[in-house]
This record gives sequence, structure tokens and C-alpha cells, in this order.
Amino acid sequence: MQIGGLTIEQLPNPKIRRCYQDLIRKAKSITYKLDIINAMHTDLINKLPSISESDDIILVGEIADIFEKIYSCMEYVAMIFKELYRDRGEIQAKFHSLLQKTIKNKDSSSIYADKKIFDFVDRSLEWYAIVHDIRSEETHFSNGKIITQDSKIFYRIDRQTGRETVYDLIRIYKKLPSEREVEYKLEILDVTRIYLSFINSIQQLERIILAMNEV
Repeated sequence: MQIGGLTIEQLPNPKIRRCYQDLIRKAKSITYKLDIINAMHTDLINKLPSISESDDIILVGEIADIFEKIYSCMEYVAMIFKELYRDRGEIQAKFHSLLQKTIKNKDSSSIYADKKIFDFVDRSLEWYAIVHDIRSEETHFSNGKIITQDSKIFYRIDRQTGRETVYDLIRIYKKLPSEREVEYKLEILDVTRIYLSFINSIQQLERIILAMNEV
């Protein structure tokens, strides 16, 4: 899936150009990390049921680094939205805040009710929840570990934070009963699927930029 095809002429102002170029560079750099993770996964599957401490540490570090980079890319996304909608109102320049404001918004006249913004948040929500909440735990509270189960390899991290997570926001959005996770567990192969979902969101952002150029 290709990203980064927008030309300088298609990017409305210098700040959007800079954010877009940095976003694309960082997004593409993640593919090298994915190659390392996928190669390690293949190697570790052949070594099961044991996983060495050094392999555990390296694999956890690579996953945490990918999620940190995706999180950073979504901050660029929020800044691009802020610039795109500057003439229509003030938008939060952090993606988690943009997501939070959009999900909790009940005012149909609000900028957070804009269809392009709402659709982008709605399509990003499930995969971003995994990235944000695991990244938050890794950065501030805990450290993940690699575990095996039924001949599969998983990344696992305990939930230590008492703050509102994106999964908490999803429950608000979907009107689900309140529940607190005690851990996050992710099959290693799902890291690639999350990255591909992230790339889909960047492609959606590119379509939004092009559509707003035509207005």
C-alpha cells in the first residue's frame, strides 16, 4: 500500500507540507522494524517452547518502538487537521485529544461533528486504541513481556494506569458497560496488521487533503 504521493502543490501551506513530509518519512521507517519483528517471530516459532531473555527484551523493544513511532505519526496527523480546518475553528493539535473531543461531542454544529473528521476518527479508533494504550503503558508505567500460548507468541503488558484510555473512550462511544482491563495481550503477527490499518488511515488523510483542495 502506497503513501506519500501528494506533491508540494497539493499541500496547502508550509506547516502542512512539513508535517506531511515528516509523517511519511517516519511511517516508511517503521517497515524496517517490521522486518526485524517478522524475522524474529519466524526464528522464535522454530525454537518454541522456550524464549531466551535476550530475545524477549529485543522483541518487546522493537514492538514498543513501532508503537511509539505510530503514535508520533498520529500527532502529525492532528497538526495537519488543525491546519486544514484553521479557518473553521480551533482543533486540538494532539490526536488523542482530537479523538476524545470527536467521540464525546454532542453538538452537531461543532467542528468535531464534521463528517471528514468523524469518519477518520471512527475508522482509526480500533487500531489506535491498541497503539495508544500499549504505548502509554510502556512509556509511563510498565514494560511488556513475550509469552507463548498454544504454539503462538504474544506480547503482554499489565495495565497500571488509572487514567482514561482509548479503550475507555470506545466503551463510551459504543455505549458498552464500564470495564477496566487488567492487561493488554497482542499476538506478534497482529503488529503487521495494525501497521497496515495505520497506513489505511494515512491514505484516508491524503484523500481528505485532496478533497479540501477542491473546495
